Amino acid sequence: MMYRNTKILASAEGKNCTMRSPMCNGDPNTVVWCHSNFSEHGKGVGLKAHDIFGFFGCSGCHQWFDIDSRRNADDAPMRRLAFYRANAESLLILVQEGVLK
Repeated sequence: MMYRNTKILASAEGKNCTMRSPMCNGDPNTVVWCHSNFSEHGKGVGLKAHDIFGFFGCSGCHQWFDIDSRRNADDAPMRRLAFYRANAESLLILVQEGVLK
C-alpha cells in the first residue's frame, strides 16, 4: 500500500528549498513537495513514490531533479546524493513542525 499524507504535501507552501541544486531559484513561492524518482521508493510508471520520500523543492530544483535527470544520466550519482540530503533535511523540518511524529 502506498503511503500518502496530504499534510506533507500541504506543508511545502512557503518553505525554503532544501535541494539547493545548480538551478535553485531560491523562491519560496515556487516550493512544492517533490517526490523521489527512484523505484526503491515506490516510483513506477504512472505512480509517484511514497509521500515520505520527497523534499521541499523550488521550481528550478524540481526541474533539475525531475525533468533534466531523464535527459542527462551523467550526473545521476550527484542527483541521488542531493536527493538523500534534501530528503533528510525536509523530514527533520516535518518532525520539528509536528507534521510527522
